[in-house]
Formats: sequence, C-alpha cells, structure tokens
Amino acid sequence: RRYVPVLKNFPTEYIHEPWIAPLEVQQQAKCVIGRNYPLPMVNHAEASRRNFERLRQVYRSLPRPGDSTVTGPSCMPSVSVAFPTSAGSNTRAAISTATETTSCTSVSGIGSSYSAGCDVTW
Repeated sequence: RRYVPVLKNFPTEYIHEPWIAPLEVQQQAKCVIGRNYPLPMVNHAEASRRNFERLRQVYRSLPRPGDSTVTGPSCMPSVSVAFPTSAGSNTRAAISTATETTSCTSVSGIGSSYSAGCDVTW
C-alpha cells in the first residue's frame, strides 16, 4: 500500500494478487486491472508447471547409476570435484565427458556419488 499507492484501497486478501479480485472489488478500490494497473505479464502457475516439466525431461535424459553405455557426447562440461576423506582433506577427481569411451565410471564419496558416462582420473 505504501510503495504501490494505486493498490492502497484493495482489501488485504487481494493486495498481493489484485488481478484475482472480482471486478466489483476492483471498482470499489478505484483500480481496475488492465486499465489503472497493468495485467500480469506471467501466469506463474503455468510458467511453474512448464519449468517443472522441462526439468523432469532433463533429469530423465541423464544417465543413471549402473548404465553401462554412453550414447554419445555429453553436454556436461569438464569439472573438478572434491570428495571429503575420513582424514578431513579433500581428494580431487577430474571428471571429463566421454566421447570415445563406452563404459560408465562411478565416483563415490562420503554422502555423494556421481555416475554419468565419464572418465575419472585421480
């Protein structure tokens, strides 16, 4: 109400989403959405659903632990991963994507593991 004065007359239940208020409430508040205040630019429920579906497709396309073949070059960049050891120091593993190998190597650390059709060098 303080920072968006045009919404100051809206009932509290609609102040954060004024576009869901019935037309009568908007008229009483002297602020009709689309005329005195812009319409929403994004349908958040729909955008959230689409993004969730896209992420699910990406996760489904990733190799699973135990996969024995690589289907082709990966879009994953080379990374350096540190796994904690019982002595408290980190063991570094350089993980690069495989373009010529057909086997999957798994790297495990305390509380974590990585498996994605990769070469692992210690």
